[in-house]
Amino acid sequence: MADKEKEMLEDIKDEELKEDIEEYIEEDYDEEGYAEHEFSLFDNPLEVAAVAFMAIFFIFKVWNFVEIFDTFVDFMAMVEYFLGVFADLVPAVVLLVGCEIYEKVENLEYNLKINSFYMAKYHEDTLEVLGEYDEYDEEEEIEE
Repeated sequence: MADKEKEMLEDIKDEELKEDIEEYIEEDYDEEGYAEHEFSLFDNPLEVAAVAFMAIFFIFKVWNFVEIFDTFVDFMAMVEYFLGVFADLVPAVVLLVGCEIYEKVENLEYNLKINSFYMAKYHEDTLEVLGEYDEYDEEEEIEE
């Protein structure tokens, strides 16, 4: 718990309320199901297919280059050939980037739903506590 949070808790007089707040502060969100996106090219079948296609295509193009240009090759022709190969792989790279962005957005949506649930729970608990204090204040007014 951070020093700022400890200072805030020291100001609270009600021990039960202080314990409830400490429980919320110390809650471990990793155990509660929050998801973090980790970059991986093999966690989606579409990504696996795209990576396999890229590898096979590149190997085929290298083999094709060796077969076509089996004699001396001009440096510019070689650079042009391989730049063309990389240009042909751009759609597969865009597909991979799109898949990773989609996974990131899915995790974000999941985390927002969990966060919404905990915020609703927190507000509900807060309203219950405030309701108890209101009842307590009403009892004091009646006694006076």
